[in-house]
Amino acid sequence: MGQFTIILPDTNHQLIITASVGFISPHGQPDMYAVVKNKRGWDIPGGHVEPGETPIRAFERELAEETGCVLLPDALLVAVLKSTQDPSTGIAVYRGTCTVGVFTPMYETEAAKFVTANELLNIYFGDKDLLRELMIRADIVGRSVTAWRQA
Repeated sequence: MGQFTIILPDTNHQLIITASVGFISPHGQPDMYAVVKNKRGWDIPGGHVEPGETPIRAFERELAEETGCVLLPDALLVAVLKSTQDPSTGIAVYRGTCTVGVFTPMYETEAAKFVTANELLNIYFGDKDLLRELMIRADIVGRSVTAWRQA
């Protein structure tokens, strides 16, 4: 899958987690997902793990900074993206819910909103095959979903 290999969260991976991202739904709206627009385009929320920070705490902080939303305690680790460029590192991928916050544009985030799974696949800036596989592992879409527009 290019830059990353998806591994199961319960695998004893021994990786240094350098970033955390996630599929987050507003509480009571399980079919909607937070997305943020940055200089690359539309993405799922997340960012780098700061020194002394756990991956879930980093994700909680990044979600609040990027969307104004507060992560609720139900977040689960659904996958780890092992880097093929530096096999000792990885990215934690979470699935959870949040409160609906008030978005404030920041230096790294231009916009934030909630979209459906198909909208997410359509607007995502990056590797749509990787995103789709992560959405399958997060129980968001089934294996038959291929609804994104090919550019």
